[in-house]
Amino acid sequence: MTEGFLPIEPVYGRAEFRASAPRLSIPEASMSPDSAYEMVRNELMLDARAGLNLATFVNTTCADPWARRLINENLGINFIDHEEYPATNLAEKRVMWMLAEAFGADFGEDTDPDTAKGLYGSATVGSSEAAMLGLIAHKQRWLDLNRTNLEAGQADPQDRPVVVMGAHVHGCWDKFCKYYGAVPVYIPIEGSPYHVTAEQIAEVLRTPIDSDSIYAAMVQEGIGYLSPQADRTIGELVMCVGGVVGTTFTGNSDPIEAMDQVVDEYCNESGSRDLGLDIPIHVDAASASFVSLFSDRGAELGLNFRLTKRVRSMNISNHKFGMTLPGMGSVIFRDGHVVPNDLVYHITYLGGNFIDYTVNFSRGAAMILMQYYNLLRFGRAGYRSIIGNCLHNARTFVEGLHGIDRLRKYFKVISDWERLPIVILTWADPKTKPVWDLTALSHRLRQSGWVVPSYVLPKQSPDQVLKPEQGTQVLRIVVQQAVTADKLSRLLTDMKDAVDELDKKKGPEGRSVTGFKC
Repeated sequence: MTEGFLPIEPVYGRAEFRASAPRLSIPEASMSPDSAYEMVRNELMLDARAGLNLATFVNTTCADPWARRLINENLGINFIDHEEYPATNLAEKRVMWMLAEAFGADFGEDTDPDTAKGLYGSATVGSSEAAMLGLIAHKQRWLDLNRTNLEAGQADPQDRPVVVMGAHVHGCWDKFCKYYGAVPVYIPIEGSPYHVTAEQIAEVLRTPIDSDSIYAAMVQEGIGYLSPQADRTIGELVMCVGGVVGTTFTGNSDPIEAMDQVVDEYCNESGSRDLGLDIPIHVDAASASFVSLFSDRGAELGLNFRLTKRVRSMNISNHKFGMTLPGMGSVIFRDGHVVPNDLVYHITYLGGNFIDYTVNFSRGAAMILMQYYNLLRFGRAGYRSIIGNCLHNARTFVEGLHGIDRLRKYFKVISDWERLPIVILTWADPKTKPVWDLTALSHRLRQSGWVVPSYVLPKQSPDQVLKPEQGTQVLRIVVQQAVTADKLSRLLTDMKDAVDELDKKKGPEGRSVTGFKC
């Protein structure tokens, strides 16, 4: 026996009961594997059943036996070890190439992903990391231009990069600004449709920094200039404009093509000052990317580089409708020159040389290989079938909701469910809503096993937390691959029963069952 290691007897079938699972320190004694398994499994029994979790966009809860086999065979592979696993490296390059091609990337002189010199995308742990990688590239471009303008006397030493975006962006955008020293300028969003407009983007870009506009106030607070900024506009500080296709809050989308046009017009109009402005647009397409690729209605969202000039990057989520299990996202670039050379690492590691653009040096390769498998296994026809089925089930649910008088009386749909299989419900008439709120309904549905989240749409920023009486309260139902028509039919029945029950439980003094004054 190796010195320093305790023997562990594989005593199967013997339960080693404890008052509770260890949580304060590593236990001193070893435990049989079956007991450890049962203890962890019992702790997890409080979690929701993945098949009834309609809150999450991570919609792949199962994999076929061949995908499972591929995953199990590669669980020990560290993706970053390209020299040791060259075929895995090529699989990632091919996946990124296929996705970039589908989104209309320009490969220039490159004709083969195996030998390509340009960087057209990177696999990430999730779409949040992918969004940050896109924004990091744009920030570096901004820093290079700002340095040039400072030397020419056309910038202020206090200048900081600004990101213009709607209040409906994912929280990772706010994280980027805080972690990487950017100034967020959020466009407030009121009511439906829940997205920003091209006119709002144009207004922000043309707003004088020294004005009394709400947008100027965000810049002034974020930078704190010590000297007047003359006739400079916010657009002169913008490192990136953010657009969203399929926001997590409602599933609605920004008009990317129209936004692209106004950003291009602003950059061209600013030529008189010779600032060299070249403002990029990054599109957060985590929720809608695969849907837009494989459905006719999804294609109407305009998520394609060929349709725009300023859209330089996008982040997508492979573990949403890309059919991989959790742990896979991608950042996709318009061409091989979006990421500055300074950010692309040519690394010599364990005897090999490779290019790298990521923030992780250790991550499993299994989900990347699963995505490669999925693209081969399903093909365009398979993905069209899967996405089409999700959209069909979303339509069936909405029609079923409208067909139940009790539910139609209380709820209306405010999401773009015909293009993206996400159904967002809010009150049909806020003035005549019942004494209970949507949080109460969410809790009641949880008793039946359903996870249908209730929240209030933020207005000013993605991290804004509002009470139900302060904004639009909604329920979110993501129609994932595993959410069948039968499940949705059962959900409608449980919703009707829950509404009937809540209507009978009016609390004293006009209070709802959740305690909010109505």
